Amino acid sequence: MKDYKLSSSSLRYTTGSSNGTQIKFCEDGKWFKQDLRGYEGEVEHIVSCLLACSNVNNYVFYEQCKINGKPGCVSEDFLRTDESFVSFESLHLQYTGLSLADKVMEYQDFQERYAYVCEFIFKSCDIDIKHYLSHIFSLDALTLNDDRHFNNLGLIYNYKNNQYRAAPIFDNGAGLLSDIIKYPQWKSLEENISNVIGQPLCAKLDLQAFYAGFNLQLDYDMFIKTCLAQMEPSRAVDVMYHQLEHSRSFIPNFEKDEIER
Repeated sequence: MKDYKLSSSSLRYTTGSSNGTQIKFCEDGKWFKQDLRGYEGEVEHIVSCLLACSNVNNYVFYEQCKINGKPGCVSEDFLRTDESFVSFESLHLQYTGLSLADKVMEYQDFQERYAYVCEFIFKSCDIDIKHYLSHIFSLDALTLNDDRHFNNLGLIYNYKNNQYRAAPIFDNGAGLLSDIIKYPQWKSLEENISNVIGQPLCAKLDLQAFYAGFNLQLDYDMFIKTCLAQMEPSRAVDVMYHQLEHSRSFIPNFEKDEIER
């Protein structure tokens, strides 16, 4: 595992997550994230391999690494020239002066919350995000990602042509029970899974994915043979195997010709 030696001039801090402030570095067109509360870097890599074996093409691929001696992950910067990432939260604040996270809680059920978010993004940016959200919510249900929020859901804005496009799927490290403070390893897998509380529209990740539509498809055999079977035993791998069995009832199998990265 490569150990990157990065200077303090490359240091960034990322807030907006319920899991706390994560230390990040940006250098030479790459983003680096140090593990914060467990084994997030390993999870980012596993989920990247899963997406490489899926019908999703727009995602960030993470590799495990060390950053100044500490475990984490690295990825390529997904922004092109003249582009910036705009989160749903910042867009809503810009257009309405209100927090989107607070606004959706004014609605009683998921379908109303989901409809509000989709309609707001379409009216303000002329982008249909239903397919984007269906992929993400299905992935989060599969990986038990409890830290999907309106700061890591968003669009890419191009200053030059004044147009938006869907952002790639990124920031998946809170999945697979990676937070060992919230999900201690002395508790059983079943007990920890029962304590997962989802975001951003529904506390039940399976229900959130169901109402958004299961458009995610996965080549289960390819993912297991090319990724999981090659990895050292770990809790992340165990949780992934468990979730794959659970997900077969709602995420269909398909045969992928080749792995895309």
